[in-house]
Amino acid sequence: VEWFKKLRSEADNASKSVSKSSKNMNSSFKDLKNTLAKYFGIYEVFKYLKDSVTNAMESIETNNMFDTVFGDSANEMDAWIQKMNQTLGLGITDTKKFTATLSQMGSAMGLTGQEAMNMSQKMAQMAGDISSFYDADITQVQEDLRSALSGSYETMDKYGVVLRQSTVEQYAYANGIA
Repeated sequence: VEWFKKLRSEADNASKSVSKSSKNMNSSFKDLKNTLAKYFGIYEVFKYLKDSVTNAMESIETNNMFDTVFGDSANEMDAWIQKMNQTLGLGITDTKKFTATLSQMGSAMGLTGQEAMNMSQKMAQMAGDISSFYDADITQVQEDLRSALSGSYETMDKYGVVLRQSTVEQYAYANGIA
């Protein structure tokens, strides 16, 4: 009987010790959680500030490129983009970058300034339509269209547009373009 009382006492002490250790461990985890929450809160604030500065810088660079590419037509093109943004909800900075890039590509292909601008407007509208129809990210659609104009036709396959070099050449020859 004596050995049983001693065993029970040791078991009770061990149980109390485990319980106390468990409470201490829970307290430590709560402290760690609170510390990490503060860190991540500060991290998120600085990440937001960094992203804001990066976006502002990108917007300034895009506006400079846009103004350089469109020159005297920049105000006209800007008004068109503002109207497109109101009706289709396209992002202004992304659309400016996209249309400036396409207009520059059109000029390199031999289009006049007005023709290049018209092409970039039509391609921006097409990007909006494709994005809406396929519920795709507009910036990805714009990149895919730009890539297709550069000759990477496979980027359009996911939208059901199957273009190949031979098809483009046949069309060009049949219509007196090449």
